[in-house]
Amino acid sequence: MPIEGGRQTYEYQTPATLNAVLVQNEWQWIMGTGNVAGAAATYESGVRIYDIGVGVETADETLELKIVSDGQTLMSDTFAATAATSYEIGKLVDAVTRTGNLVFSAAETYLTRAFLHEGKQVAVAYRKTTALGANAGTVVVTWGQLTNA
Repeated sequence: MPIEGGRQTYEYQTPATLNAVLVQNEWQWIMGTGNVAGAAATYESGVRIYDIGVGVETADETLELKIVSDGQTLMSDTFAATAATSYEIGKLVDAVTRTGNLVFSAAETYLTRAFLHEGKQVAVAYRKTTALGANAGTVVVTWGQLTNA
């Protein structure tokens, strides 16, 4: 049976970045705004995320990252990050349920995949859950946007 709809083209976009002082337990939105209390959610449309890199600058912190996509949330486990270390975000998918969660890795083990995630409506957020210092958090999301449907 042929696949309907033809070829999809994703045009590379300027990376979405965050470099800001993190406040404990406050989500910082890198793409879109997800569900912020008192405001309507906003999303990027037709998104393919190629990769996400994260880090904290001056003190060890516990971090979380989430991707809100098409009504579902992919969440990382809480991760104890070391200051001045870069991390790559990967996605693990259960072989039976096909549900996934996000993982932090200091190794470049996830760079062999074509892309991390894609969705019709996507937002990405990052936070620290500890308060060990006045830390700046850095996130870079490389992504493409669907140019034809």
